[in-house]
Amino acid sequence: MQIYPINTIDQKIIEIRAHLGAKWSVILLLLPLVVFGTYHFGFRALLVVSLSVLSCMVFGIIFRLLRNESYQLIHPGSIITGLLLGLTLQATTPIYMIMTGALFAEYIGKHLLIKKQQTLFNPAILGRTFVGLLELFDPPKTIDVVSSASVLAKEAGGTPPPEFFDVFFGLTQGAIGETSTFLLILLGILLLRYVVLKWEAAISMIITVLLMVVILPPTAEIVGHAPWFQNPLIYLFGGSTLFCAIFFASDPATIPSTRWGCILFGIGAGILGVLGKFYTSIQGIEMYGILIMNLTVPFLDNIFKRTDKSESNVNSSIISLPDSLTKHVTEKSLSETYSTHSFYAAQTDVATKIRLQKPAYPKGIHVPHFENYQTKAFSIFRQILENGIKDDIFEKIKAVGLKGCGGAHFPVFSKWKAFCQSQHPRLLVVNGLEGEPQSFKDCYLLQNHAQIVVEGAAIAAYTTEIEHIYIVINSRYRPALDAIDKAIEKFTQDFGDKVSFKIEIVNGPKPDLYVCGEETALLQYLQSKRAEPQLRPPFPTEKGLWGHPTLIHNVETLSWLPIILTPEWSDPVPKLISLSGAIKNVGVYEISPGKISLGEILALGGGNDDLLAFFIGGISGGFLPPACIDLSYNNDSLSKAGVMLGSGAIQILSNSSNIFDEALQISQFLMEESCGRCTPCRVGTREMVRLWENLIHNEKKNDLSLLLAVSDTMKISSSCGFGMAAPRAILSVLRYWSVGEEK
Repeated sequence: MQIYPINTIDQKIIEIRAHLGAKWSVILLLLPLVVFGTYHFGFRALLVVSLSVLSCMVFGIIFRLLRNESYQLIHPGSIITGLLLGLTLQATTPIYMIMTGALFAEYIGKHLLIKKQQTLFNPAILGRTFVGLLELFDPPKTIDVVSSASVLAKEAGGTPPPEFFDVFFGLTQGAIGETSTFLLILLGILLLRYVVLKWEAAISMIITVLLMVVILPPTAEIVGHAPWFQNPLIYLFGGSTLFCAIFFASDPATIPSTRWGCILFGIGAGILGVLGKFYTSIQGIEMYGILIMNLTVPFLDNIFKRTDKSESNVNSSIISLPDSLTKHVTEKSLSETYSTHSFYAAQTDVATKIRLQKPAYPKGIHVPHFENYQTKAFSIFRQILENGIKDDIFEKIKAVGLKGCGGAHFPVFSKWKAFCQSQHPRLLVVNGLEGEPQSFKDCYLLQNHAQIVVEGAAIAAYTTEIEHIYIVINSRYRPALDAIDKAIEKFTQDFGDKVSFKIEIVNGPKPDLYVCGEETALLQYLQSKRAEPQLRPPFPTEKGLWGHPTLIHNVETLSWLPIILTPEWSDPVPKLISLSGAIKNVGVYEISPGKISLGEILALGGGNDDLLAFFIGGISGGFLPPACIDLSYNNDSLSKAGVMLGSGAIQILSNSSNIFDEALQISQFLMEESCGRCTPCRVGTREMVRLWENLIHNEKKNDLSLLLAVSDTMKISSSCGFGMAAPRAILSVLRYWSVGEEK
């Protein structure tokens, strides 16, 4: 029989998890508990769980229809809620209790008790606690001591102490999914290792419970009814603590967004659970403990939040929905003065080192069109207001082929056409975060041509009938904030009474979040949520900021609008590039993609006689050797060479650099900046770093095939472009350089 090494098995599990996704992986891990419960308690247990799942699915669809929301017939979230609810019930639970618990979970948990579009309590726990209240008036026929179904019920006095073997392997009576500690431990390891992002809450809860049981003295409740619970292992294995910690204390939606917050959450839940069981006869006290800690999440997030202490006189740290649009919104509170960051976001040494390479005051070495138009700022918008013809703008944008300049290069005409089919109110978000460390063209435009940026945003808003504009600016761009503030003031003076839209400045996250370059992650940030990419559809142009159709554009994209809409313009739209590295003239250059080679771009920056590589496309890009010096700078040519145009960042490396260490540093940056939402990216970026280090420093050549397998998995199954592009730097080095070379 072939025995696979641990790392191979680990990789196989990662691949399975990547293809299933987080929610379906949780469902897969809950199914063995259903099977064991059916084997142990009979067919009645399967009926209880099945009815719970079906009820949650039906009620979920009904309430989504009542709220005019889209729905899925088979919704994994409702299935998970139903499974968790059913597994915490007994096999003898009456049908009306099951359906009432499901109704409570789906309506109260997911639709009524929400804040800022986030659930306040774990829905399955809410449903289960409501069933517990019903059991007070209609007690279950069987009474159990060790499960959450009837913890420490006074009627259970005289129950013989359970054997450790029976508790561990699941031979005791109790809730359907909580009796087999052995199975729970196996599933818990898989869940915390491969699926759950915030495992700190679960682990801290388990450790706290063990310590509390050892420390607390005997009480009348324990001695009189279940003295064996003073044994820490019996307490942990024989009750619902393990199930609650693994499946409820790791719920990403209802626990804190920071590691320390999660640890305190777990400690609090553990303390409340043990105190409740030692000093009261409340059934299912562990669940009540987690519900109470759910209420502390805003407080814990507030303690450990990362706020932007802006010193600018611009009121840019608060984002709120305009009064004119509030009638379209049902939420009581739409935003706060701070935003919740990605769970894994941190100001790390590698990320800081790379970001500090960006010039604070970038120069525009060769940007003739922007310099020429600077003195004519707002003139095109004034003409548009006078003429009032919007169709001509659409046709001009289509004719010159304007595309997005943030990296996706999606045609602006197509995006606007789709957006204009959406309902009102409509919003515009100008992405000036420029989280790409090797790109600074937007910073240059914001600092030096702020009026052109504002005019471009105004043209887009007027043409597509937008009600409000949010200009989101990198918190490091202090001069840019002031420049944009003055440009908006000037625009308001000239056109404030002639337009119906308003313009607001918003500070970006601090520290920077690279993932906010992805438009749905940016929208999450603006709504005070964790900056994590969302699945599409719906696209932001259909349902974006606060559920309203939202047009999102990069600063450069909008800045070209007033220039290309001049009557004499008929050429294809140029591109701004950020040229840096081992060259004399670091700065922003205006070039024509497809009409210039990499060598000619290098010459613009002053050349380099000791060239090692071109790093094209920024952090998510790749390396090209000197042999590619005649390669045309356009999407097709670069893609065939294994890199991408991206946001237009080009870094020049000389032979004083080590190409392998450069790729390692890029991979470390991406590992640290991963939002962690999907396993292919969260685990894959870490594995890329580990395997690349083994390959280049420890000369473990056998890791090459595994590295390629990891990169393939990431490209195929990552939730967003971040994970798909993360392997590109390493793969480009493998394509053009031999591992083991000195340089």
